[in-house]
Amino acid sequence: NITKLNQALTDDATIRHISLVGCNLDNPTDNSTSTYAAQTLQNLKEIGVTSTSARSDYVAIGPDGRKLTSSTGTDAWKHKDSKAKTHYSFNELTGEVESRVYNSEGTLVRYNGKHLGDNNSQYQTNIVLQLSDNETVKNATNALTKKHPDNSYIAKIDDNGKLTVYDLNGNEVNLNVNGKYRINVVAHGSEMTAIGAEQLAAHITNLQTKLRIEQTEQGRIALVGCETDKP
Repeated sequence: NITKLNQALTDDATIRHISLVGCNLDNPTDNSTSTYAAQTLQNLKEIGVTSTSARSDYVAIGPDGRKLTSSTGTDAWKHKDSKAKTHYSFNELTGEVESRVYNSEGTLVRYNGKHLGDNNSQYQTNIVLQLSDNETVKNATNALTKKHPDNSYIAKIDDNGKLTVYDLNGNEVNLNVNGKYRINVVAHGSEMTAIGAEQLAAHITNLQTKLRIEQTEQGRIALVGCETDKP
């Protein structure tokens, strides 16, 4: 049915994401172990659909058109954002379907069937590139690394331009990063402005080289401006 709908659309419209809303109490998406949404995504790959999502609870549509969920299907209906969901998408490298389960706070708690526990990061390696020793910047760096202490590291650049990577105990480390990684670049916005986009990109490229990253397309870069003067 979705394929037929896609065929009826104009060339200017494409379907990229499908949200499965089962309105009755015996729908195939209300089981957190169900592969229904994953199978649906796989069957829609050829028409360009890139992701699907399903709720692990019962789903209904309120009078205002909002999606509602309930753990029992009969009462205590809440807006869908207060309930867990599973998101399915294609891995960019392998092309296979991968799944992410988010809890009621929107935190990733399960990746490809694996519980993430306290270290709820989907990234195998988290690196914070700290661009200054300003107290606010240091506090932000510490807060980010403490979220995932088992796989987080801090990179710093000294006055001579030397780049060094440390573990959370302050020990210099040499890493071989393979797999998904995230780099958070932390500084005041005014500091990023002073450095300039070209030089900042060079710092990030040097860091990727130092980390011996084998697959740069597996990474995510986030620029974290610590105060309101972000560029």
